[in-house]
Amino acid sequence: MIQESPPSSPALSSPSTWSAPPLTSPRTDRLPLKTNRRTSIAAVPQAVYLGLELEYNEEKSKVDYAICTHDGSYAIDYEFSSVDVSNIPENNDRIEKVIQVVLDNITSYSIAQNYKIQAIGLGAHLTKDGQDMKAFLANSPSLASRLWLEFDALPFIVSTKGKTVDERASSAVRKTIVWYFNI
Repeated sequence: MIQESPPSSPALSSPSTWSAPPLTSPRTDRLPLKTNRRTSIAAVPQAVYLGLELEYNEEKSKVDYAICTHDGSYAIDYEFSSVDVSNIPENNDRIEKVIQVVLDNITSYSIAQNYKIQAIGLGAHLTKDGQDMKAFLANSPSLASRLWLEFDALPFIVSTKGKTVDERASSAVRKTIVWYFNI
């Protein structure tokens, strides 16, 4: 005997979804800022961990950054992008612009994907000319303190190694997960 299921109500079959405003130019190396997943306002956010690596490109007067998202088992997303700082004369203003662009990107991404960022690994890589990125990360107000304040995420400043910015971001998130679960 086969039983037929009763028809579902429209309220149950189409939960509300939220997506961030569309990007001006679609890129494949960006974090997804919208989703097709069905979610509701009452849905519990998924816990994720981020790795963030910054690198100043002096030749082009821009800051390259990479973000790697990890769910605790696997890397699930990444982004590689740049912030042009050539038209900003003051170093503190350059730092503030880069930090604001990165924070805005992370905010849009976490809202669109319904993620709760638990911890963020900030990669501190010793660059070719001997400048340590730890100084960039520690300028007041520091990126680490703003991540803690704005996302309630535990920041880790970790030493990273790798040839590219995205390799180092991936390294930062893996080290963060190891430290996070051993606290």
